[in-house]
Amino acid sequence: MKYSLHLIFLIFSCLFGNCKSPFEATSHDQNKDNKIDNILYTKTDSKIAIFMETFENQKEVPDDWMWLKMNPEDPQSFQFLYNEIASKDPQKVDLKIWFGPGNLKLVEKDDKDQDGFFETTQYYNRFAKPKIGSGIIARIEIDSDKDQRPDIWIFPMERMELDTNKDGFPDKLVSDPQIVRDVLKDRKQTGIKSSPLSSGQSWALHPELIRDETLKATIPFSL
Repeated sequence: MKYSLHLIFLIFSCLFGNCKSPFEATSHDQNKDNKIDNILYTKTDSKIAIFMETFENQKEVPDDWMWLKMNPEDPQSFQFLYNEIASKDPQKVDLKIWFGPGNLKLVEKDDKDQDGFFETTQYYNRFAKPKIGSGIIARIEIDSDKDQRPDIWIFPMERMELDTNKDGFPDKLVSDPQIVRDVLKDRKQTGIKSSPLSSGQSWALHPELIRDETLKATIPFSL
């Protein structure tokens, strides 16, 4: 949302001055209901679109902000860059997504409890391309105590690693799918039945140990 306001400020500052606006704003009513669905901002000089705000859930104000690059003369070069979404409160961004070349989804940060702290990070594999929605999450990291570093690492359908002594490194292993589902639900690791895990056997520390291609994240380290 802050990017949208910045663009609007630039546009209006030029409208009331002597300069030419660096951006053109184009509104779209895709549903034909006389309400704006999205606004696309295009650079005046190059005609390349760089930003789009969408009125997804709250129709009166935007709640989805996407940085992108779109050249009308080369549609195949369309590229998503970065996306912020306010899924519940339009004043609170609770989802951030980064993209790589070919619109490959790389990382997603999520503020599940709407407290302003992004405690959950999802890392995607090389299959996370547009229109593919399953089998693309390689690793989920959770910062359950909000100390700026993960203490839960989940490799979907396979295993979960825990840092129980708060030294920043996994030391416990969980393989029970039900326990993993419960942790994903409440984002806590208290009272969990687990077994010891040596640092040398940790997938979080040694991603080269992973054999399943779907569990190999494009970004193997924590951000």
